[in-house]
Amino acid sequence: LLAPKLTATLFLSAYTVGMISDQRRLLPSGLRGYQESMIALAVGTFSTGIVMAWSLAFIVFLQALDDTVDRHTDAQTGARNWCNCFGTVEVLLLGILALATSLSLSLLLTLLALSVAAIIERITYLKSEKVIDI
Repeated sequence: LLAPKLTATLFLSAYTVGMISDQRRLLPSGLRGYQESMIALAVGTFSTGIVMAWSLAFIVFLQALDDTVDRHTDAQTGARNWCNCFGTVEVLLLGILALATSLSLSLLLTLLALSVAAIIERITYLKSEKVIDI
């Protein structure tokens, strides 16, 4: 995944998904989060086209999956979570749609990215266990 175009679109997609719901806070740029998200989305789309569509679909899937897994913890801590805002079933359906879109745009890239994400998740989990055991 060292392809510059792909790396850039994954970053822009993650930024877009992460900041889209930030509607009140003024950022250092003078814009609100959703405004910066729209700019990131436009830059990615105009410069890479379909690669940005794949990246956005994949990141939306990961965010939906993460928020579904973390919904109870996020509810207790007050962290923003799509499931707590829109409903678990709705977020699961969005995640399935995003995964299907990602798979239809690039089966190989989606499977590769899912494999890498699973490996990173496992390594992170194992490292956090060692920290806790100390």
